[in-house]
Amino acid sequence: MQVKAVRDVADEMRLDTDEMVVLTLLQQLMLGRDLIAEKHTTRAQSKQRFRDVFAEAATMAHWSRGEDLPVWAREPAAAVAARVPAQQRPLIEGAAPIFGSHVTRRSRALLLLIELVAFEPWAGDVGWVRVARRDALTVAAGHLIALKPGDLRAVTAEFEAVLRALARRNVRWGRVAAVSAAGLVLGVASMGVAAPLIGAAVGGALGLSGAAATSAGLAALGGGSVAAGGFGMAGGTALLSGLGALGGAGVGAAGARLSGFSASQVVAAAVKLDVVARMVLLDAENDEAKARLVVEGLQARLDEVGMTIGRLAEQLRRLSADNSRLTAENAELRDRLQTEQAEAETAQAALEVVIDRIPVTV
Repeated sequence: MQVKAVRDVADEMRLDTDEMVVLTLLQQLMLGRDLIAEKHTTRAQSKQRFRDVFAEAATMAHWSRGEDLPVWAREPAAAVAARVPAQQRPLIEGAAPIFGSHVTRRSRALLLLIELVAFEPWAGDVGWVRVARRDALTVAAGHLIALKPGDLRAVTAEFEAVLRALARRNVRWGRVAAVSAAGLVLGVASMGVAAPLIGAAVGGALGLSGAAATSAGLAALGGGSVAAGGFGMAGGTALLSGLGALGGAGVGAAGARLSGFSASQVVAAAVKLDVVARMVLLDAENDEAKARLVVEGLQARLDEVGMTIGRLAEQLRRLSADNSRLTAENAELRDRLQTEQAEAETAQAALEVVIDRIPVTV
């Protein structure tokens, strides 16, 4: 019964189809405002390519759906779909107040705002233009009329607080996670083997699934490493309810191919769940019981990580005992297990920080 209750809370936190439509439009608003503010030629070209791919994926997922869209979205969506990405911005800006007004509950508007604050699609040395990002978030929050005036400031402060708490932990973040001063999110670094997984996550943020999600996501990534913010609350709810999380070989780079979750995704999802628990469940809904279920769900994931670390440590112990006769294959396995163990410990640290920060007793 307790597992079902946790899953029910996770389901409540998922964005529905109409909310995904609103989120995608507001993300496009942010991308458009950032692009016109970018003065560095090379970065502007990279952002333009991403903007174009994101726009094409958004059209595939939403704007071309015709009568399958809610009535209030059909005309603006058709107008956006009829334009090439470079000409869509005025239509997106014009549609944003209409779309935002149809999110009528503060708790749902907060979920969208959390996604926008965490939206960090850039790779490498490309990042938001700070002033443009700040202004775009202010405009987007203004269109979400169900929000209170101080909600954007409160959500941003909560992200900053949890990231500071993570940074204080004695963890070798390395390639797994790094605090972005501009985006206030965790940059997710991936190696080539994880590209299809991350690609699907980015495509999934647009409401796509299967091959279409992977194709759109990989197109957006350009086939390389990325700081991907498209993970979304789908990742948070999967982590909470244990859907595909942390099973199999572990949560490291190689384990990501088997378990469906990498350490960096666990960290990113946990950060969002911290903000959701505090801002949505406790502040907007004043529901400590739901927040407690979030903590219990995260504790279950933490227990899984702990067992994963134990299994990896035992495997490493056995390999070390045979150290004098290590073959090249075993040496490679040892290196992989050590990497997985380090990433599992990173995920463990993040979960412990978030569990400690959510102010409920279990």
